[in-house]
Amino acid sequence: MTDYFAYWKGRIRHDLASFGDPGASVDVDGSDRRFRASWTMRSELREATFSISRDEGVWVTAGSARRIPYRAFVSGPGMADLRHVARMIQSTRKPTLYIAAQATSPNGSGPAIDVLTELLADEADATRVMMVTGGAGAGKTSVLRELVRRGAEAYLNGSAPRLLLYVNAQGRPLARLNEALATELQDLRVGLTYHSIAVLAQLGVLVPVIDGFDELLGVSGYDDAFSSLGRFIEQLHGEGQILASARSTYYEEEFLERAGRASATGDQAWSHVPVRIQEWSDDDRQKYLDRWSEQRGWSSSEAQAFRARVTRAFKDQVALAQKPMFFTRVVDLLQHDASFAGGDDLLRTLVREYSSRELKEKLLDRQSRPLMTGDQFEDLLQELAEEMWNQETRGLDVGSIRFVAEYFVHDAGLPDAARQVIVERLPAMAFLGRGDGPAERGGIAFEHELFFFYFLARAIAARLDATGVDLRAILGRSALPEEVADRVARDLAGSDAPAAGNRLQERLDRLSKAAEQESRRAAQVRENAGLLVMALMREHGGRDAVEGCKIRSVVFPGSHLRNVTLNRCTLDGVDMRRTDLAATRFVGCEARAVRLYEPRVSRESTRLELAGLGVDDVAGIRVVEDGGDTNYEPSFIIDALRSCGTPIAEDPAPKGLAVPDEEMKLMEGLMRAYRRTALVCLQDDNLSGLFADRRWPRLQEELLTHGIVKLEERATRGRPKQFLRPQFLPKQIMAGRVGRPDTEPQIRSLWEALATSAQ
Repeated sequence: MTDYFAYWKGRIRHDLASFGDPGASVDVDGSDRRFRASWTMRSELREATFSISRDEGVWVTAGSARRIPYRAFVSGPGMADLRHVARMIQSTRKPTLYIAAQATSPNGSGPAIDVLTELLADEADATRVMMVTGGAGAGKTSVLRELVRRGAEAYLNGSAPRLLLYVNAQGRPLARLNEALATELQDLRVGLTYHSIAVLAQLGVLVPVIDGFDELLGVSGYDDAFSSLGRFIEQLHGEGQILASARSTYYEEEFLERAGRASATGDQAWSHVPVRIQEWSDDDRQKYLDRWSEQRGWSSSEAQAFRARVTRAFKDQVALAQKPMFFTRVVDLLQHDASFAGGDDLLRTLVREYSSRELKEKLLDRQSRPLMTGDQFEDLLQELAEEMWNQETRGLDVGSIRFVAEYFVHDAGLPDAARQVIVERLPAMAFLGRGDGPAERGGIAFEHELFFFYFLARAIAARLDATGVDLRAILGRSALPEEVADRVARDLAGSDAPAAGNRLQERLDRLSKAAEQESRRAAQVRENAGLLVMALMREHGGRDAVEGCKIRSVVFPGSHLRNVTLNRCTLDGVDMRRTDLAATRFVGCEARAVRLYEPRVSRESTRLELAGLGVDDVAGIRVVEDGGDTNYEPSFIIDALRSCGTPIAEDPAPKGLAVPDEEMKLMEGLMRAYRRTALVCLQDDNLSGLFADRRWPRLQEELLTHGIVKLEERATRGRPKQFLRPQFLPKQIMAGRVGRPDTEPQIRSLWEALATSAQ
């Protein structure tokens, strides 16, 4: 770091400017250790005196406030006024019936709120990025909203030093984090703007909680959204915390790689902490039913009888019972409908039961007769879901609702009077509610993503089976949720008449055709087409082996092909990115221009009989029996592929330079550390075994000499510490041992030096 006093003088000038009026400057007079600053904020001239001390930190005198800590000054009533923000958060986040979801993290497991609260309380040497993952309906949003609500209470009563700011990124057509922050602050109606959020986060007095980060991936593509968060992290200069949620670990890993790519050339300093929200256990469901029964004053026998009805309704559909949102809706329906008993497709049954109830009570004409049939009502919700998908949002304004209603009424042959009834009563219908925020007042949104996914899947399934329809428009909007792809496959399988035969190849061809056509959104189309291909194969493979199919030009973005067998199939121009193949069997198949990027395999249950697949086509591999860590070593990849049945010729690639096993283990340990942090601290207790090794000093010298890492000293909470910043991605460094023509010169020279010294 530069001179301590000059650093703080520049930082304070920058911080004050983020609160100042547009175009206004910050004027500073005085010495390095004590100076007076003036700036204009909300058209009012502000002045404050700042005293800087190495021992005592930064203290501020402003108006009647005498000598207060800098953090208290910035978060206080004259600046950010975070207590007012906390009160506004408290007024919008009312207590609800919350059952403590469980979560796991590297620090252990327990109630999700407790796990996250403990992580937030820890101090870190670099910006901590907590990524919360969990499937649709697992309760991520409930956990984060409850965490923020409790956080506001704790901040107001003085038991928490930082405030949590909830940022709803779900379904918003945003590629920039700043836009999401601005919208949330406007909805809270506070005087704070997004310009100051990075400053407050860097000081540790505010933590942005970004719900649905993966849904920032809109038409601008992955890189804009990932780099948006990356740029925000860079503004924190190694301080503060961010909490973000995503549906799957695939997006978590995509962020880490893209952020790592930026860190190799930028100034980011962050560490990543994964947190996984667990679906409800039997005990969690029991607690919910106990509290539900208690709130209604039921006797023990009444509660027991109701629990038996719930058990019968779910039957063998345990996966749906584990989703808090779905479980609670079924419980609600069981209470209001004594005849409801579930079904083989519980989600479809639930939708139809609610639809029937709504049609009898709300969508009525003047003679109190239903305005439409149940199928027509579901068609209307499908139209709304498709319009939201097309607009890349989860809420429709009044104008869009009227447009959809007019189109639907005309197409369905309903009377004109139905249009106004639909527009007026939709917000009160099942599955729907008012959109969030003043900007969407009068509009509607699906009350939960599972319902949005259900009706969106109907729209995609209809498009996929419609002759002559170009799929690119609907597949190029945003990252398709895996739950939608699974629902599409199930709907299509259920609609096939026995006489129709196997239509799998016909659908695969349509998806491949869409993926082959170049366009501005081609990358998104290929991934969404690939996700649908995988879902179709899973649905078909659950009954029979996939026989003789051809798959072309798609990308498998994560996900899995669990318990799927492909016989005599051809894959042409297919990329698999971190795809789980641990329980997949390719038997007698052919691979043409197929690329596997960090696939997950098992020597016991994976079969990769892919003629034409070579070691150069596999960029890293994860073997279940070896712990699942990615290994880029060519000889290891060759051994893993052969153990899975891949027909690889003898000695297909150079074995790599001969580096002693001990130094290879040190390199692998260092690279594993870099997959979780932008900087590695030489004083990190968790890596003491690595740095205490007698061979480490020599390896560190070689890494520095060849420009693979840079040594930095950073001021942390306490004495300054030393850090190693990588100049290349871990996978580039480890793959460089083979010495392929595209290897960076610095990486090649490192491995040559390590091999030479071993001789």
